[in-house]
Amino acid sequence: MSAPRVPTVLRRCLVSGLLSIVSVASATGPDWPQYRADGARLGYTPEELPGELTLDWVRAPRHAPHRAWVGRLLSPSRMHFDWCYTPVVAGGRVFFGSSADHQIHALDAATGKEIWRFFTGGPVRFAPAIWRERLFAVSDDGCLYCLDARTGDLLWSMQAGPGPERMIGNGRLVSRWAARGGPAIRDGVVYFAAGPWPVEGVYVYAVECASGRVVWCNDVSGDYEIEHPHMFSVGRGSVGAQGYLAVSRDNVLVSTGRSTPAVYDRETGRLEHFHLSRYGGKTPWGVGGGDTVAIGDVYYNGGFVFDLATGLRYSAVGRDDRWNAFSIKGHKYHGQFLDGPRRNLVVTPAGLLHYHGSELHGGTLTTKTHVARREAQVLKYARELTHVGKVQAKGNAAKYHKERIDEAPFVKTMWTVDTGVEATAMIAAGSVAYLGTDKRVMAFDTASRKLVWSRPVDGVVRALAAADGRLFAAVDNGAVYCFSAKGKGTVLRPRPERSPYSDASPLARFAVEILRRTGISKGYCLDAACGDGELAFHLARLSDLYVVAVSASADEARLAREKLDAAGIYGTRVTVLEGPVSESLFPPHFANLIVSQASFAEGTAIETGFLMPHLSPERGRLCGLRNGVLEAVSRPPLEGAGSWTHSLGDSGNSLCSDDELVSGPLGILWYEDEWMLTIDRHGKNPAPLYADGVMIRVGLDAVKAVDAYNGTELWKRQVSGLLRDYRGGSAVGAVAMGSICCIENGALYLRHENHCLVLDLQTGEQRAKHPAPLRPDGKLGTWGYLAVEHGILIGTLANEEHAVKGQHGNGGEAVQDPMHRHFTESIFLFAMDAANGTVIWTQPARDSIRNNAVALGNGRVYFIDREPAAMDRLLKTEVAARRRGGKPVPTHAPGLLVCLEAENGRELWRTEDDVFGTTLGLSKKHDLLVMSYNKVGRSLPSDGHSKRARCYRGATGERAWDVDKIWARPVLNDQIMYCFRGAFDLLTGEQRPLKPGVAPDAPSAVWSVLGKGIGCGTPLGSRNMLFVRSGAVGYYDITHNSGWMETYGGIRSGCWLNAIPVGGIVLMPDDTRACRCSFPNQASIALYRRHTRPPDVRPTHGQTNWRYTQRLSRSELDFTGVLRLTILPPGDGSYELRYTLDGTAPDETSPLYSEALSIEKTTVVSAAAYSDGIRRSLRLGVNCVAVEKLADDDGGKASRKSPRKREAKEKR
Repeated sequence: MSAPRVPTVLRRCLVSGLLSIVSVASATGPDWPQYRADGARLGYTPEELPGELTLDWVRAPRHAPHRAWVGRLLSPSRMHFDWCYTPVVAGGRVFFGSSADHQIHALDAATGKEIWRFFTGGPVRFAPAIWRERLFAVSDDGCLYCLDARTGDLLWSMQAGPGPERMIGNGRLVSRWAARGGPAIRDGVVYFAAGPWPVEGVYVYAVECASGRVVWCNDVSGDYEIEHPHMFSVGRGSVGAQGYLAVSRDNVLVSTGRSTPAVYDRETGRLEHFHLSRYGGKTPWGVGGGDTVAIGDVYYNGGFVFDLATGLRYSAVGRDDRWNAFSIKGHKYHGQFLDGPRRNLVVTPAGLLHYHGSELHGGTLTTKTHVARREAQVLKYARELTHVGKVQAKGNAAKYHKERIDEAPFVKTMWTVDTGVEATAMIAAGSVAYLGTDKRVMAFDTASRKLVWSRPVDGVVRALAAADGRLFAAVDNGAVYCFSAKGKGTVLRPRPERSPYSDASPLARFAVEILRRTGISKGYCLDAACGDGELAFHLARLSDLYVVAVSASADEARLAREKLDAAGIYGTRVTVLEGPVSESLFPPHFANLIVSQASFAEGTAIETGFLMPHLSPERGRLCGLRNGVLEAVSRPPLEGAGSWTHSLGDSGNSLCSDDELVSGPLGILWYEDEWMLTIDRHGKNPAPLYADGVMIRVGLDAVKAVDAYNGTELWKRQVSGLLRDYRGGSAVGAVAMGSICCIENGALYLRHENHCLVLDLQTGEQRAKHPAPLRPDGKLGTWGYLAVEHGILIGTLANEEHAVKGQHGNGGEAVQDPMHRHFTESIFLFAMDAANGTVIWTQPARDSIRNNAVALGNGRVYFIDREPAAMDRLLKTEVAARRRGGKPVPTHAPGLLVCLEAENGRELWRTEDDVFGTTLGLSKKHDLLVMSYNKVGRSLPSDGHSKRARCYRGATGERAWDVDKIWARPVLNDQIMYCFRGAFDLLTGEQRPLKPGVAPDAPSAVWSVLGKGIGCGTPLGSRNMLFVRSGAVGYYDITHNSGWMETYGGIRSGCWLNAIPVGGIVLMPDDTRACRCSFPNQASIALYRRHTRPPDVRPTHGQTNWRYTQRLSRSELDFTGVLRLTILPPGDGSYELRYTLDGTAPDETSPLYSEALSIEKTTVVSAAAYSDGIRRSLRLGVNCVAVEKLADDDGGKASRKSPRKREAKEKR
């Protein structure tokens, strides 16, 4: 009998995987030169360590790692790359980067003593990579550094992305294109990536290790149009680089944060495939992560194995026979997400080692044929194969798919050992698997499956390395352990913190006076000329400020860094940047305090002109000397900035802020992980509020205030059970019950149970506590509706006998748990003095007052008094079943609409003429009241059975119009109303065009603008913008009027209202708790208008936006004369730059760029870099920069230079 045939795909996979291990092992010898040993991230070395290892030394940390992402309940972080100081080992030395002190450290592997350290310009979140005697490291400052591994001397550095522009990211000032694609080396080329936010631009580089020459740069794969997770919504924003890169024979795999990897051609840099939506929608939930392992013709990520050629998923690592790369029910595989560790996979010549729960598995890749299933699935899947560009190469799609299904590999377990603990890190050295756990390191012999030894550590082990007879372990508190055969047990303490500054110096006294005069103690401070860092030190020591210090002198910056590091606060409290402030490109509005040590030391006035745009409006202070006296200057509020004081915008429920500054295109201002426990996103969290530079966010058991311009938490107050009634995935929440808070005159009003807290907006201190009126039976009730205007609080007392059902899914036990507290109706209305809590008047309901059907404005209170909707006490599925079965469904009888004078409760008018609605919205400017329904995704049954809307004149109750096309609560934006059905004239009710040249009621006109939005939320707006959830953040710029929606991809908005245009920016606190959809990022963010826009063309699905390049518009850049435009080359500038000015794509025959261009009108400038006839950089690596207005005598000189690569002329 002949031997069984091994399928071709499997043979190629196993052979190439084995060969890669052997080749890497022979190249690395006794070293561990990269993360997980090599560029493929296999986690294996052939070196056999001594049988018994004991503690040799431990380097105790000065600071714990500053983690970028910590995750949250029900949605664990998929990015662990900076949860410890991950070591690499080469030449008898241990190297690691620090996210806390922004340095790269080199230790003696034998003793643990520090040999050298090197300062970067931001957190170092990834392990370095060693090639020969060169060290390559990336930093959040956006740079790739090449150091001499022996001395720590800088050989050269390279700025990734188009320039040095910075923003606030994860509590630090980082590059807009932070280098968060960890370096990987193969065949003398180092690969890394920059840009965690797709729309901002993502840059994937291949750079020669020896020369620093850029081999290629892919700078177009971040912002093209792609299908986003959840409901197949297409929008801009695809690859976002976060995690270690992995390199196979032919490909570079870029980890994309919470998504699956993007795969690039290693020779050319061309993007091969990236499946953002396929494995990031509803199913399978939670695929993706920051760790990737390349294994021949497959790769591992997030617990699954994928086909390298197509990106199609095969098997779940850690689950026997749980695989399916193909569809069920015509679309995605409805499988279970892997709930075990996402990073514990090791590839050895003998097979695979992987961890699940407390079990260590040894296995291999094999195949399993599902012939019965394949015929039904293959044709449905052919179209998606075409999309990833593989059908043409493979010929017949159906035939190709049959082969892939027949030969699909899965992980076959050969043996299992229960270790009793869950591993958090794992590697293999020779035949021994080394496991890191919480407070322990263990060694298991894979041949005997026996525990060899176990040693305690202080912390959770997050990374391991093996080299030169030693085992190294990095734990989450920042300590690095070394185990060897002859362990000495040495404990290396951090260097003592010795302040080189005097607490009695004049600068120390200035620091005290600055903080006393301004009252500022939190946020960000900018020291525009920091000298040796003394003023920065004292400000940090005496407050909670994070100080960004700038020096124009390299020597001065180096001295300041050394002194601040000696004092123990560098990186954690102060960072020092080199270069003039005018060239540092700081974000607007970010600084709460601006000072200058040089001005204080020299007794001169601080220059304010170029600093003011960086100062926070209203709350910020710029401090300097004037005639020898300390002066604090504030920045006035931004003219045209708006507020959002109630959950639906204002007390009139307009869903529109009065902000006139926010417009597109949008770029990110700051981003921060969300630490506060919030409710499930399906619970419909109350919208954030904003006033006076402060954003208010409520959580499950707390409320907090955040600086809107930099994300700093100003205060937080615990209120147990604050959102108890909103928890769960019920889809009721604020949509039906209303909000719990509002703002007026510097006070936050927060209702909870039977009272309303009055808190100071800026400090969180309690000013008062107002009890709600008692129920008619004399007992305590529950406060329902809440709003405030002109010092009068309007509230309702909830009807506790009418609790509605949740409408998400079939209303299982977990969803329905809080339903007995879902009170959407009230028994009476009341007015209260907001200052002292005195009840002014009460108005009992004839039948019932719906919380959504109350509006306040222009000194009047409007409400619908209507019997409770009995159908809302049924699940939607029950209602549908009754209708299908011919059984009666409860109806909702009409009611009456009442208008009262807010000051005294006097009735002004009422009507009982066909009052049908469930919501009210008031345009205060036009004094028009709109009655409609509250139809949104999973709305209550009574909210969604009609498209009627009616408008009344607010003063008299006279009907203005009645239409049958508005099916949801509209955005009342001055004279225009917007909803999912289009735009309507508020004064007449007539439909208005949304898309130029297309009839206003044409489906294409509505769909292209607002119809792309996912209906689980509702549109909201400002004077110039509309926002809606569209998978990601969808927005429509009314001033631009392009006729199609734009998106800010890479992150999803919440399931209700959480992206509000206020204060000249867009605030979007994270509202995605328990969401496992694989968007690259999950964070709280702020967006603002950046100064470029693509040409006025609608992108097509999959279209790359390198054709967009830069559009220089008179209206956007406010120039009236001629602009001089300089195109910056990538790398060292040894490229030909070809450009076009007509919007077409440049090629090798396009005009050759040789000098600055003169731009006299709105122009689309496209450029590309070529060498040897090959396009090396497609768009953003060749950035178009508007330099300055031309003056008569400027001689054509540019006002700013930004070299992309600089040679080091001196040491650190």
